[in-house]
Amino acid sequence: MSDRDATDPLQLPEDEQVVYELGEWSLDLQAEAAELLAESQIPHAWDGTDLVVHVDWEHTVDELLERGATGEVDTGDDEVVYELDEWSAEDREALTAKLAEADIPHQWEGEATLVVAPRDEELVEAVLDELEFPHALALEAVEPVDEEAEESSFEVLSSLFLAADRLKGNPVDPDGIADLTDALERADPDAPPFGIVPGLWRDAVDRANRIADALADDDDRSDDVAAESAGLQALLRPYV
Repeated sequence: MSDRDATDPLQLPEDEQVVYELGEWSLDLQAEAAELLAESQIPHAWDGTDLVVHVDWEHTVDELLERGATGEVDTGDDEVVYELDEWSAEDREALTAKLAEADIPHQWEGEATLVVAPRDEELVEAVLDELEFPHALALEAVEPVDEEAEESSFEVLSSLFLAADRLKGNPVDPDGIADLTDALERADPDAPPFGIVPGLWRDAVDRANRIADALADDDDRSDDVAAESAGLQALLRPYV
């Protein structure tokens, strides 16, 4: 792995960074850009609405963004708004970090109004649940641990993540399809693996089922498989 791939783009020297200011893009277009970058496995980071990559990736990212924008900046009003006035500044900072970690484009209007694209609403809801209900994890921690069940649930989690990782790049990858099938046979949406709040886990299983439905469709839905897989991988990445 080269230095350009191993280093967080935000930590690069300024002369090695390329910064794309996407504040005038709609959040849907920002989400599409994030999805294209995830599918291409190009190291990148979001600094608010600015996209940052290593200078060596500039030409490739230029082409990807041109595809995403279809040659014209969209300033549409489609967006999902969360009023988080009751959240502390520390909690909002933690939320910002989680959204960046999950590669979810977002904007803050003022100090407490979060704006995201409709396509990312489910992901954001899961992240909000994780931060808003930490007691759910605490309750799990005090219950007796069934080591065999815990190991099995982690295997399901790992299988879902590996399936998503493979299928986002190749929607007909046989190993990815096998991992997905195996995981869905054992996944219980009401029994999350240790460390994952119920809402996030249900979202993950729902996404996995949508991938399976798209794969089973007689029509070619490779784009749907790739998009849902990229979202599932981003959702589960912090837990594997």
